[in-house]
Amino acid sequence: MFHINHPWHLAIKSYTKVYFATMNRSGTWYTHFFFEFFENQMTGRKEIKRNHNIDLYNSIQCLKSHTHSIFPEFDKLYDGKLKQKWDSLEFYCNAFNNGYINVEKFPEIFSPIQNPELKIIYLYRNPLDNCVSAFHHYKNHRLNGHRVYRHKITGQLTPFTSPSEYMRNGGLEGYIKQFFTFYVMRGQENLLMIRYEDLISDPVSTFTKILEFLGFEIDNEIKYSAVKIASQMSRPDNLRQIEIAIGHGLADDQAIAGGSTMHGGEVGKWRGELTEEDVDYCFNFFERFGISKDFFVLR
Repeated sequence: MFHINHPWHLAIKSYTKVYFATMNRSGTWYTHFFFEFFENQMTGRKEIKRNHNIDLYNSIQCLKSHTHSIFPEFDKLYDGKLKQKWDSLEFYCNAFNNGYINVEKFPEIFSPIQNPELKIIYLYRNPLDNCVSAFHHYKNHRLNGHRVYRHKITGQLTPFTSPSEYMRNGGLEGYIKQFFTFYVMRGQENLLMIRYEDLISDPVSTFTKILEFLGFEIDNEIKYSAVKIASQMSRPDNLRQIEIAIGHGLADDQAIAGGSTMHGGEVGKWRGELTEEDVDYCFNFFERFGISKDFFVLR
């Protein structure tokens, strides 16, 4: 439980609680820095928080847990036949489930069972672009463990050499491990699923949709202007230029020296880096879980 001297104590009762989960390489930092820049625009605050975890935003009266994670308490809420297949999948990266710690530490706030008023947002990207982006990100990651996989025949740790190799050796499996938990919960009033491609093509409308889902109406020119400015400032290409200018990563230096955690964020890059066989492999895998490729934006 929170104590009266906890920095979030004022938010326990009155503020909206939101569990904001993102697929890796799918706009995590874009959305984190949007909230940071929006808060600055609305309140005149000057500092920027470089790490996302649990954040308090006074302008929209929101307490937000922002992590890579499965649907909170999915294992307790869902008991379908496909769960056995889900249990057999492995997370490629521990980051997919590290946000679950917040549910365990603060269940009265971030557990949908203990807090039925909890708002849940999930931001995801089409799996083909996700695997391409993740491959290029991890090959420059400062942690060696993110750049290799265990070869199925030799058992040796082997560096990824292509997006296809990444996808077929844990990347796609980890994607579905997370995505499926939100997909089966779709339609719930307290869950908003956002496509990364919509965020890129129309950030102002998409961020407005997110804020209004949290109960913050964009009903005057000041608020609308703040959304526009924050949307522009937090775009991946702009964040990348900031990293280049300051000489280190904004995302707590996950990249190797001289690298950047921010890529171009292009939609449709998979068309130049994956084969038809890769595409078939991907969506045949999804069909095992009853998920159609029509659920994704494939540009």
